[in-house]
Amino acid sequence: VNAPAAARGIIPGMALSRARAILPDVIVEPAQPEADARALQRLTVHALRYSPLVAACPPDGLWIDASGVAHLFGGETSMVGVITRRLRAAGITARVAIASTPGAA
Repeated sequence: VNAPAAARGIIPGMALSRARAILPDVIVEPAQPEADARALQRLTVHALRYSPLVAACPPDGLWIDASGVAHLFGGETSMVGVITRRLRAAGITARVAIASTPGAA
């Protein structure tokens, strides 16, 4: 669900009939899990610019170990900002978090 559709009340997992009742001209694309997996792998490789320790967390996550590298970006808060801005510039909507442990993030 993209931002314009979400603003109209469409949510992930909603029945298509209900989504069409809200937004009759909604455009629906079939899921492409293989293509999504390839894109996540490309994003993982791209994220090596932030740390030498990066891992994909399928189906849609990415883990970056910022231990010892955040200072290169001006600190943790700045690093989160850099990553968020670059993803947004690439047209990728993301939630970015940083914490002492992967589970907390």
